[in-house]
Amino acid sequence: MSDNNFIHVDLGCGKNKLEGAIGIDSDPSSKPDILIDFERDRIPLNDNSVDRISFKHLFEHLKEPLELLKEVYRIAKDGAEIFVEVPHYSSHISHGLGHLHYFSYKEMLQIFNNNIECSYVNVELHFYKTFRFFGISFLANKFPENYERFWAYIFPAENIKVVAIIKKDKEHCKYVKKSK
Repeated sequence: MSDNNFIHVDLGCGKNKLEGAIGIDSDPSSKPDILIDFERDRIPLNDNSVDRISFKHLFEHLKEPLELLKEVYRIAKDGAEIFVEVPHYSSHISHGLGHLHYFSYKEMLQIFNNNIECSYVNVELHFYKTFRFFGISFLANKFPENYERFWAYIFPAENIKVVAIIKKDKEHCKYVKKSK
């Protein structure tokens, strides 16, 4: 984007902050632009001020991931794009140290549709290239409920990626205030 007023935030940026983004992290060694405790602190940005918010492999580490989603909604502009990536529950990395939650395709869709207002939500399962080559990725994304019921542990997915476009109006803005 060439707009000088375009604000992109990379939550949980770690040491590999996305180029051009404001990096926000809880780990001081990652040298983020903004250091916060995701479990306690509000994101120190104004309401309705951010055009794009990305967070990869952060949601599963939080005790209350929905609180972060509500904070993201608070800072997002109407029409802002949200990008989230979490490990799929069948992935070998989903059961690592520090992971407090395990996510499915259906659950990620419900999290976005039931907790914030979006004009568009796309959830996609991502696989290792071998599974993509044999068409498993295509079939799993075409029939995600059947995939997760019958095939997830035979052909484990790697990650779930969500893209959502935020929809706001005055009524919805008051709904998402962070609870203590």
